[in-house]
Amino acid sequence: MIKKFKWPIIIFIVALAARLLVFILLLSSGDERAIVTGDGAKYIRLAESLANGLGYSDDEGFGRRPEAYRPPGYPLYLSFFLYRGLPLEVASLVQIIISALIPVTLFLFAANLKDISPWTVRLAGFFAAIEPLQVWYSVVLVADVFFSLLLLGALLLLLNWLNSQKVVSVLIAGALLGLAGYFRPVGLYLSIFLAMSFILYFLLKKTFSRQKFLHLVFFILATWVVVIPWQINNFYVWGTFSFSSLGVSNFYDFAAPAILSIEQNRPFDDVNTELRDRFKKEAPDPLYVESFKNEDYILTQVFNLIKKYPWSYVKGYFLGVNTLLFSGNYHFMLQRYNVIEAPKDNLSYSLILAQEGFLALVKKILETVNTPYGFVALSGKIGWVILTSGAIMEALRRRKESLGFFFLVILAYFILANIPMALSIEGRHRYALNPLIFLLFLSLYHRIFSGRVSLSKRLDSKLSS
Repeated sequence: MIKKFKWPIIIFIVALAARLLVFILLLSSGDERAIVTGDGAKYIRLAESLANGLGYSDDEGFGRRPEAYRPPGYPLYLSFFLYRGLPLEVASLVQIIISALIPVTLFLFAANLKDISPWTVRLAGFFAAIEPLQVWYSVVLVADVFFSLLLLGALLLLLNWLNSQKVVSVLIAGALLGLAGYFRPVGLYLSIFLAMSFILYFLLKKTFSRQKFLHLVFFILATWVVVIPWQINNFYVWGTFSFSSLGVSNFYDFAAPAILSIEQNRPFDDVNTELRDRFKKEAPDPLYVESFKNEDYILTQVFNLIKKYPWSYVKGYFLGVNTLLFSGNYHFMLQRYNVIEAPKDNLSYSLILAQEGFLALVKKILETVNTPYGFVALSGKIGWVILTSGAIMEALRRRKESLGFFFLVILAYFILANIPMALSIEGRHRYALNPLIFLLFLSLYHRIFSGRVSLSKRLDSKLSS
């Protein structure tokens, strides 16, 4: 039995050791804030409210108010430790153990790929175990570990359903996607998107049936049965059945300033400050952008901007997609802990490209590539361009296989989910996909390499004869 699971156990141990090492290094300063990012601080405030019996609410200096932006999954997890009087380092340790399971899931996903080498799977698991951002975001207090594991678990169950047609698989998969929404609502409509993609997939393969259609309906319903309690809560508190204000408020916080920043060739932060000042004068709930009461105001303002400057929005959106797919984000991580020095000005290669064009971008890269920050940023970008592009190529080649199809569908969904974010997406938002990117890229690499070796042997054989 142990021999059968030898490599999954080794990968788990490597992943756990890498995360524990980073955990120890971060806390060696004796400061708990080393594992708390900006998002983490907000999660903690919400968790403190829950632990202290104040409801799901926050106080940012304007009085306590209910939370509309972040669903309660991760704050509820943190609140357990706070309520029990345990330090948040313990929450990080539990999260680390859970996150070490993510690289192990690649052994299950690989079972759905034809002609894949066992060593390809092992290497993919190893890279997922030690890749710096996979490790770092497993340690700091953000919701991505739980969202990713729930998402990957749902995908595995859907793959099982494709092979077995057992309705229980789609029911549990739908429920897991619903739970994932409580940690990151970006996946809230993924069940609908997947179901529509499945129908198209079955029609193209001429395998569509009434049973499959009913199973997909059950899949969607299972997601929304899990989601609806929080919608009912929001109706009681806010008067709306919306699950989260995240999508709408992100339009104002990220898409709107990106449009004006690109159009007017001005710093993003300056434009954002101006929009915030206008918001305080005009919005129905001026002290809380994320309030559901501001939805109509925000959508009107942002859509007017998009109609006025459509090309600036398009540029911002596709540059955000570029960041989602290809950002390394290692420079951000290293400068946060003063390993490298951040530039004095807020350096954004994407914004330079959008505002001033390709030549200006090349000039800025040449000016900054000799600095540690610029070198790390550029190296990370090049590395992920190679990895993600290779994974997409392999998924396209395997599009008739279930995992190749799945990867392309999920990638398309994440790209569409970037619509409200524009430029302000980051590499962390690709966290759940990274293990599959490693698996597909290494499958491509193995196929090319083994093909060259076979060709070389055939040539040697012919020359010898």
